[in-house]
Amino acid sequence: MECISYQLEKSERIKHQEAIKKVRPFSWPSLKSKTMVKPMLALVIYDISSDEVRTKLASRLFDYGLQRVQYSAFKGELNAHDREILVRELRNYIGGERDIIYVVPLCDRCVRLCRIVSEKPSEILEKEEVKII
Repeated sequence: MECISYQLEKSERIKHQEAIKKVRPFSWPSLKSKTMVKPMLALVIYDISSDEVRTKLASRLFDYGLQRVQYSAFKGELNAHDREILVRELRNYIGGERDIIYVVPLCDRCVRLCRIVSEKPSEILEKEEVKII
């Protein structure tokens, strides 16, 4: 069965599409935006009881390009796909009843609102410098 909008003439089809937009203003993202996944800053914070597992977890987080900000906390940019893969992997590091790992994605607004209280100057996002040689 064909969609009714294909059976209508062009002018009627346009009116039909405009009527749909008024009822349903949301439009699905284009294919182009689906393929371009924007990374977000993510915090990974953990409390793992085993020293050996904690060391392996830290090594794996470094593999993802995350930076250590505290002994049991890392930060870095991850796109949604990589973040989901990481979350699945992190289940392998939970062994004890009290072990826990938080993966907290931060939107641009959250990053702008972030405040760090420290003796030394620090920012949630380091300014990257490009050196041309």
